Amino acid sequence: DSKHNNNDDDDALLPGLKPIKSVPPNLAQNAHLNLAQIRQKSQFWQLEKYASRDDAKGLAAYIEQHEARLTASDVHKIHLILDAKDAQFLQQFVSQRGLTLVCRLCARPPLVSEALNVFESIINKDMEDSSSSSGGGSDSDSDSGEREEAHHIGYALLVKHESAVACITDCFEHKDKVIKCRVLRLLTFIAMKDTEGFMRVQKCLASYRERTHASSVFDEFVRSMYFIDDMQFRCDALRFLNVALNMAPQLALRVQSRHLLSELGFDAVLDQLWAMVLTAERQATLAEQQQDTAIDLMQDIDELKEEDDGDGGRDAGVQPEPVLRRSSDAVATEAADDQNFMAQFRSRRRAVSQDKTMRRSSTSSSSSSSVDGDMMTPVQLADPLMNELRNQLQIYENAEQRDSDELLWNEVNLNQPEEILDFLFDKTLQQNRLSDFIHTLVAMCTIPKHASML
Repeated sequence: DSKHNNNDDDDALLPGLKPIKSVPPNLAQNAHLNLAQIRQKSQFWQLEKYASRDDAKGLAAYIEQHEARLTASDVHKIHLILDAKDAQFLQQFVSQRGLTLVCRLCARPPLVSEALNVFESIINKDMEDSSSSSGGGSDSDSDSGEREEAHHIGYALLVKHESAVACITDCFEHKDKVIKCRVLRLLTFIAMKDTEGFMRVQKCLASYRERTHASSVFDEFVRSMYFIDDMQFRCDALRFLNVALNMAPQLALRVQSRHLLSELGFDAVLDQLWAMVLTAERQATLAEQQQDTAIDLMQDIDELKEEDDGDGGRDAGVQPEPVLRRSSDAVATEAADDQNFMAQFRSRRRAVSQDKTMRRSSTSSSSSSSVDGDMMTPVQLADPLMNELRNQLQIYENAEQRDSDELLWNEVNLNQPEEILDFLFDKTLQQNRLSDFIHTLVAMCTIPKHASML
C-alpha cells in the first residue's frame, strides 16, 4: 500500500481497477480454516494410501514426519491400518521405530485414547495359524517356546520394546477414569501373560515410583481408588493389585507390599468395598425372600379359591385375613432385620480395625451365610460387576491370610522345640502377651503324661 500510494501514476499501474478500500470480515480466519481442512484431507488420503499397500516403512516415516500435526482421527486411522495388516507388517513397522513413535504420541493428552487403541491392536496381533503350526513336529521345550512367542508376536514385540510398557504405565496419570481403567487392564494382561511380562511391569512400576517420588509403587493406585468413586475403576484397580502382589515370587516382598498398602490407608478402601458387597448381598437376599413370600401368598390365595369353590359359595372375604396378616408381619420384620444387620455390620467392621484376622473370617463367612445366620452358598448378585468385586476382595483376603500363615513359621524348624519356643517367646514380647504365654506354659507343664498320673 505504501508503494502504491507513493506512486503518482496509479492509473498507469492499475488500468481499469479500483483500489480496495475494505477487507471482508473473517477472510483471513476462513482462509486459515480452509487451509487446515485441505491439509487434513491430504493427510487422510496419504494414510489411505498406506492402508491399501504393505508399506510399513512408509507408514512409520509418515508418522515421524507429521507427528506434530497428527490428530485423533489420524491416529485412529493408523490403528485401523495396523489392525487390518498381518504380523509381518507389524514386525516391519516396529523395526522402523514405529512403536517408539506411537509412544511419543502418548505425550499429547488428546491422542492418549487412540494411542492405547494402537497398543491394544498390537498386543492382540497373532501370527497366522498356518505359519505358527508349519514348523514340524519338534518336541523340545525351546522349539515350543519359540512357537509360542511366534504365535503371540504382538505381545512379544510390545514387551521387548524398551519404552512401550513404561508409556502405558505413564498414561495412568490421565484425568479420564476410562483411560485409567484401560491402562489397568493392559497392565494386568501383560503381568498375567508370563514371567517376562510380569517383570517388565514391575520394572516400570519401580521407575514410575522414582519419577513421582512416591513411597511405594502402589501410591498412585491406592490414592485413585480412594478418591475415584467408580465401581468399574475400583474393580480393575483391585484386580491389578492382586496380580501384582500374588505373582511376586518372594514371600517377604509380598508381605512388605501389603504392609505398605495398609500404611497408605488401603484397609479403609477395602472396608468401603466390603460394605458395598455386603449391602448388595443383603438386598439380594431380601429380594429373594420377598419373591418367595409373594409366591407363597399366591399359592395360598389359589388354595383358598379352590376351597371356596368346593364349599359352594362360602364367603371368601373372611379367609384371606390370616394370609394378609402374615404378609404384613413379614413386611414389618424387614425394618428390624435391617437394623440388626447394620448393627452386626458395624460391630464387624469395628473388629476389622482391631484384628485383620477377624475381618477375614467375618467377611468370608458373611458371603456364605444368609440373613438369619444359616450357612448357604454365596448369594448370586444381579450386578456382574459386584460379583467380580466380591471375587477380587476374597482373592486379596485369602492371599493375605496364606502369606501371613506362611510367614508366621518361616525359617522355623518345627522339629526343634527350642526354636519353636524361642520364636513364640519373641512373638509374645512383640505383642505384649507375656503373661498369657506364661500361663500357657504352666498349663502345658501340668498335663500328665498318662492316666495313672492323675
